[in-house]
Amino acid sequence: MGTIRTDLLKFAEGNIYEEHQKFITTFDEKWRMDENIILIMCAIVLFTSARSRVIHKDVIRLEQVCPF
Repeated sequence: MGTIRTDLLKFAEGNIYEEHQKFITTFDEKWRMDENIILIMCAIVLFTSARSRVIHKDVIRLEQVCPF
């Protein structure tokens, strides 16, 4: 199983690393140990239109409902 390099988040502005750590610890340990689940959950959180400070919420919503 691979390891996700979260230590790179320490170089980002703000407290992204700490917030990411809090986010990851909310999952059951079985899920935290599965890299695929963590990557999918991170993608869902990153690409949701409900996040604060998202600039183009309408574009995200359109992409989420538009079939391929």
